[in-house]
Amino acid sequence: MIPNINEIDEQKEKGRLDNDQAKEMTEDKVRKDQGIPKTPAAPRRKTGKKKYNLTLLFDDINGDPLVGTFMLIYGSIVEQTFEVLSTTSAMRFEVELDRGIENILRIMGNPFITGLSFPADAEFYYHFAQVTTVVGDDPNLTFTIKQTAKSVVIQEAKTTSESEVKQKAVTREIGGSLELGGEAGGTIGVVTAKVATKATITGKLGLTDTGSTTTGTTDADTISYTVRIPAKRLKIIQKNVPFVDVSLDE
Repeated sequence: MIPNINEIDEQKEKGRLDNDQAKEMTEDKVRKDQGIPKTPAAPRRKTGKKKYNLTLLFDDINGDPLVGTFMLIYGSIVEQTFEVLSTTSAMRFEVELDRGIENILRIMGNPFITGLSFPADAEFYYHFAQVTTVVGDDPNLTFTIKQTAKSVVIQEAKTTSESEVKQKAVTREIGGSLELGGEAGGTIGVVTAKVATKATITGKLGLTDTGSTTTGTTDADTISYTVRIPAKRLKIIQKNVPFVDVSLDE
């Protein structure tokens, strides 16, 4: 039985209740008199470190294993490099996470390239993504790392080969941010070439010097190409956690 407000004040004056206790009891009494149910207290966030079984699944834009060299930063895993091969898209790790803080998973990678090492800085990788993860009592954490795609429109002389067009589209996506030197010198060309092999020309439009367009390319001076390429952005999806999906074609 909840005492009335006068009794609560009397107990407070006698030092049997502190301010917080008296306030809580007074609020309970008012809620009861007005028939308002008490709002359950939010569950306390569990703290402390816990070990988890981490599984990463890598998919390219076609749903095949995203082959490449990657770096993982997550909890106790600091700048760990690994390779994803065509035989499997699943990578497994043991990781220790502090449940009292936000745990951010970071992935960097150069797709379609294996057998090379890269510095730990993000600018040395084609792909980069990070996401705040949900950590609970379940010892198993699974994430799907999806490569996204985007369409790039590029104009080139009609004498330009389609392989060159694809490489130039990828170079535009890189935007000069991938600067590799020293031990990794010249790798930017390798990255561009490898990514370009996954590019697809989805449209062509002939342009003349007069500014008119033509349905064919025989009489055109310039060709406007629409090229679908692997985008730099990766999409990270945590299993059993709601995710607002977006189109892979940006």
